[in-house]
Amino acid sequence: MATYTPHVTGVKPVGVPATSTGIRGASQSKQVTFQPGHADVPMDDQVPAKLKNDQGQLVESLKVENQGTYTVAADGTVTFLPEKNFVGQAQAVTVVRVDKNGTPAEATYTPTVVDATPTSTNAETTDVQGQVQEGTVSFAPGQAQIDGQAVTVPLVENSLVFVVDGQVVQEKEIDAKDTNGKTIGTYKLNSETGQVTFTPHKDYVGTPVPATIQAHDTNEVTVTATYQPHVTGVTPSGKDVSSSGLQGASQTGQPVFTPGDTKVPITINDEQPAQFFVGGQAVTETSLPAMRNGVEVGTYTLDPKTGQVTFQPKADFVGTPDPVTVQVKDANGTPARANYTPTVLPTSRQGLDKVSQDIQGKAQTGQPEFTYNPDPNNGGADQAIQVSAQNPAKFVVDGAVSDASQIDAKDKDGKVIGTYTLTPETGLITFQPNKDFVGTAQPATIQVLDPNGVAVSATYTPTVTPVTPTGTSVTSEGLQGQTQTGTPSFEAGHADVPITINDEQPARLVDPTTGQAVNDTSFTSCQGRQDRRDLHYRS
Repeated sequence: MATYTPHVTGVKPVGVPATSTGIRGASQSKQVTFQPGHADVPMDDQVPAKLKNDQGQLVESLKVENQGTYTVAADGTVTFLPEKNFVGQAQAVTVVRVDKNGTPAEATYTPTVVDATPTSTNAETTDVQGQVQEGTVSFAPGQAQIDGQAVTVPLVENSLVFVVDGQVVQEKEIDAKDTNGKTIGTYKLNSETGQVTFTPHKDYVGTPVPATIQAHDTNEVTVTATYQPHVTGVTPSGKDVSSSGLQGASQTGQPVFTPGDTKVPITINDEQPAQFFVGGQAVTETSLPAMRNGVEVGTYTLDPKTGQVTFQPKADFVGTPDPVTVQVKDANGTPARANYTPTVLPTSRQGLDKVSQDIQGKAQTGQPEFTYNPDPNNGGADQAIQVSAQNPAKFVVDGAVSDASQIDAKDKDGKVIGTYTLTPETGLITFQPNKDFVGTAQPATIQVLDPNGVAVSATYTPTVTPVTPTGTSVTSEGLQGQTQTGTPSFEAGHADVPITINDEQPARLVDPTTGQAVNDTSFTSCQGRQDRRDLHYRS
């Protein structure tokens, strides 16, 4: 008899630990392999691999808090999907498989997540005051080397937003502010391209608080960039101008203004006209008195559409008035100022006085003449000033111009001794003396205007020479008691003033005792004495 005693040796499969490396936010996989304990007892492919949780239970999926989720395929391939914010080596999980005998084997799988942070590039621009500026910020996806290959985490398209005071805002246009918090313009974002448009207020100069732009990738990792514009000041300038002209004539000048930059031209229009600048401020008046030493000497008139100034001096002014200041602005509204200074050069003018002489009682005439030299300093020739209905002559009485065509003529004592009559269209003066006046009258003064409106005067002085008739005495003889006659003879003092005896001016006897002419035509001679009787007449 014999016995059979079998011996069974154990067969235990063995698992090989596995690791993998992947980029942040991306899933990664690795197959955990198992080796059978004996060739005759292979792994049982009909029994799928499982994961073992902390309770020892076999599961197909396992989530590790704050790290990610593991899933296992039947062949032992484990896939790890990390949380988007997880970086580093994850907690290892245990994979379990069995061989044909049902003997289990375990092995671990350990994934590592490599960080990949997106990057950004800031933008900065500089331009002159009032100009729109544009800058483009850029963002690059995070990248890491995995198994010798570059792997990236893509950015989310159109994810660009402004960040204001640390908070994301959805508006695509926000206020641009200076460091004091004052709004000085706007920022506008193109969320597709990253271009930021900065539109400053026209009066702003300096460096505002930059615009902050944020992007994020598919892991919701954010990255920011800044756009920093700079605004340099633009100051237009003005150049003073001057002009010269003849006395009484208007003259013009236009100050020259130069923009501080060709991008910001000088702008003169209805909304932004040229203006006078008086007392530290621009004024709306387009006409101002021109002054010198506190006295008004003319008028400045401004064309608000061009900045040209016209100076009209008073007729008697010669010299340089106080300058006038003109202000204009550029396209930003920045002012520039310049002065206009006119100078009035003297002209030469003179009146040629006239005199006349004639006999007592007779009208006389005189016509003063007037000349004008427009440029006496450069050898200009005298020109006659035409007296006409458009430029009439006028009397000047006691220093004041009179529109009267007839005035009293007086002697040196102020007694009226006749009249002066003026023909304004010609300047002819007629003097009609009283019949009893003899001597030189006080002159008549008349005035006309030269071509520039400056007054020029001249005088007319008449002289009256006396006219004295003469008489020749006659005698007669006759017998006592007889009537006698005699006719004295008289001779005129001038042919133009004949002896005149008529009803209005009869011959008269002269009383020998008084020497006065009497109206009586007869009187008695004294007895015993021969009386002479004078006969009186008027010429």
